[in-house]
Amino acid sequence: MMGPTRIGLLACAVAASVVAVSCATTTTKDDDASRVADKEPWRDARPAAGAAAPLAFPAFQRAELKNGLTIIVLEEHGLPTVHATLVVRAGTAMDGRDAGLANLAWDLLDEGTGDLTAPALANAFADLGADVSSSASREYGNLSVQVLRPELERALDLMAQVAQRPAFSPTDFERLKKLQLASLKGKEGDPETLGWQVLMAEVFGADHAYGHAGDGTVASVEKLKVAAVKRFWSEFAGPKNAALVFVGDITVDDAKALADKQFGKWRGGPGKAPKAPPAPKARKGTRIVVIDFPGAPQTMIRVGRPLLTAADPELASATVMNQVLGGMFSSRLNLKLREEKQWTYGAFSSVDARYGVGPFIVGTDVQADKTGDAIAEVFAQLDTLKTGGITDAELGLAKANYLRSLPGLFAVAPLQTAEAAWAFALSLPADHHQKLAASVEAVTAEQAKAAAERAIVKDDMVVVLVGDRATIEAGLTGKDLGEVVFVGRDGQPAK
Repeated sequence: MMGPTRIGLLACAVAASVVAVSCATTTTKDDDASRVADKEPWRDARPAAGAAAPLAFPAFQRAELKNGLTIIVLEEHGLPTVHATLVVRAGTAMDGRDAGLANLAWDLLDEGTGDLTAPALANAFADLGADVSSSASREYGNLSVQVLRPELERALDLMAQVAQRPAFSPTDFERLKKLQLASLKGKEGDPETLGWQVLMAEVFGADHAYGHAGDGTVASVEKLKVAAVKRFWSEFAGPKNAALVFVGDITVDDAKALADKQFGKWRGGPGKAPKAPPAPKARKGTRIVVIDFPGAPQTMIRVGRPLLTAADPELASATVMNQVLGGMFSSRLNLKLREEKQWTYGAFSSVDARYGVGPFIVGTDVQADKTGDAIAEVFAQLDTLKTGGITDAELGLAKANYLRSLPGLFAVAPLQTAEAAWAFALSLPADHHQKLAASVEAVTAEQAKAAAERAIVKDDMVVVLVGDRATIEAGLTGKDLGEVVFVGRDGQPAK
């Protein structure tokens, strides 16, 4: 007796046979020929691309409460929700000698208030259907919530309690500290992490605001106490150093009224925005730092030096220059090192404009035996760009590539909120991206060349190499690329 499965399979097989026989008996040679269209000349020409859609930027509006709290609003009335973010200029750059402090403080922030334990606070947000989070970045930290519009006032009430009366429980502090330490220990021995840490320490100095990793080190985090978190929050968190950003179904007047009700009595913190970190001193020669990973099949190469701030008037020119050098797939670095030499899967460059002077970086990971040749080629491309400038074709492609990527920064509410928060934290106008886009469009080839001359100062550059020391040394022999020093995986000098 056949079971139902075998009966089903037999039925399918019979049906398939019937279809096959039917097709075989009804299809003719003439029918096949009729399916091939006659040659049509218009098919030989590729359709022309249409005109690029005009750039459209969100219209952020700003207001201010009497206590100095900035209100930023983007009205999106087609959304049933509101994404609200409290931004405080208290990021990892404010760690001082306590590397990892800001990261731990912001992780701890939403773990309870003076009246609510961590579970009670989590349940209160959950009852509203709210998605809440807090985190630290380099220049600022943020507490964010996304909630349906009718529940916004209650969600803001909870946010206000968190910001103005955080619990900073010793028990929760120790738990999150252990998690941060576990994460740091998991990164030990990771070439990518170590390479970036050493590069920033070399470019800015280990004691500079930008010279350390945001999550700190095992040694620095182990020393942190809950008192340091409380001191950090009381020093930096205050209305004159903060903004409340709204994106969604809300007007400026409503946002201001709700903010005033929940945050209007907030006091404390600094009386104004903190000063930008100082620019590091220029060095007097190229420095090559080697970190040994015996047997590594490839070498991580990072080249960097300080360049400019986000408010620098030459940011647009530097942006175009960077696109040509390594900011897009068809950049000079990528075409040379990946497509022509085939030493790497990719090469890039970046202009990281910050509140203070941020770094100009070139990077690639190459097969180990091509390390010396790759560094020489990177410097050759830098020299060519600096002395020869860019072509009109490169200028047009660089502008188009950058400008057409901008709408992606504002695709959804959380991204819109993040961009508004970033602009506020760096003391930039609400229409920063719109002004930068217009400036990029106006950049000339001569201005891009001038930006290259400013950025590419070989004697002020640091090269960090992470890979097999023996192979790296062999590749550097005879090339006279700069002073070579060796450091261990702890970042300290090695023999």
